[in-house]
Amino acid sequence: MSKQIINQLIQCATDILEEVLIASIPMQRAIAKNKPFSRLRSRERRFLKNVLYQTCREWFADDQNLNQLNRKQRLRKRLIATWMRHTHFSNQLSFDAPPKMPPIDAERFAFPTTWRSEISPSISSEALTLTGGFFEEAQTDFCTDSSEILHEYFQEHDIASSAIVELPFAVNAERNVSREMLDNFRKQNQSVWPMDRGSQMIVQALDVNSKHDVLDLCAGGAGKSRLIQLYQPNTLTSVDIEKSRLVDIPKTSNTHIIIADSQTHQFEQKYDRILVDVPCTGSGTLRRHPDLMLRLETETISQFHKIQENILINGLAHLKPGGLLIYATCSIFARENETLIERVLAQLNSAEYISKGGQYLLPETHQSDGFFHHTFHRAL
Repeated sequence: MSKQIINQLIQCATDILEEVLIASIPMQRAIAKNKPFSRLRSRERRFLKNVLYQTCREWFADDQNLNQLNRKQRLRKRLIATWMRHTHFSNQLSFDAPPKMPPIDAERFAFPTTWRSEISPSISSEALTLTGGFFEEAQTDFCTDSSEILHEYFQEHDIASSAIVELPFAVNAERNVSREMLDNFRKQNQSVWPMDRGSQMIVQALDVNSKHDVLDLCAGGAGKSRLIQLYQPNTLTSVDIEKSRLVDIPKTSNTHIIIADSQTHQFEQKYDRILVDVPCTGSGTLRRHPDLMLRLETETISQFHKIQENILINGLAHLKPGGLLIYATCSIFARENETLIERVLAQLNSAEYISKGGQYLLPETHQSDGFFHHTFHRAL
């Protein structure tokens, strides 16, 4: 790789990161908007994406070393430092005054300081360091009702794969799988979709069987509804305010799609199992979206509070006696999880609605993204 190309890549990466910082837009969108990036060869695009995301992962671990510089200087030096640490091209750099930075302390708390008071105190301090899992690239998990066929398909394409213990519909691939490859698998009349093992664990915790009427109150991207179908409930009702988010749910005689506001919609029946996977900050998805640390302000949490609370209360109102409801987020912030649960429990009849406790799923403990789920039982 020539010095000219390296300098072009660094400038391209600098422009993209500035867009993330200034406009507070997701990295993927900033990349899509950048015309110089689109003109790069596929190998260079892939390489630059890795540098960009790794820079985000190490951003706050480097913060103490760069706080005397202005924003643009910090941004550029972080990029170069990441490049030097993680590539074999450092001897070709032609920058003036490359940063003389010490190795990153892997045991250092590496989140933004503004997040410190928000992250749940029940999460161990070890889970929040550079070695805790949040700062590693996420594995590639899939959900399918054709596990054996998918393993064979991956093997044909030299992709190692494995089952995930106790998750009957889960398959892990040891490297990224292209969209084209997945589309070709689907053309064989097979179903498969990306789904983190943590999400699959939460659906499994619903303990769905063929006698249950199930409500997915915030169906979102439809992945959890599709997995619930594989557990063969008596009926499944999937709800979301946006119709486009439900199009991937297979149409069956016992599946009902409702386009409505999950906060207020009144259902004609009550349900044995309810999944309340509410909109949230997504702070637990750092392995896939490390740029969240650069653009997610803690003030954003308050925007979700009332929505999350309203959806949960509406879900509890539609739970059958003897039924089970799971509240879930992909957040590690206590205000979206334990604190909200405590506030809702204070409004409920404790003899009627029984808290069965909550749990965090973490990269360190479950090899998943960061999730929280809390279970409610309604007394008979």
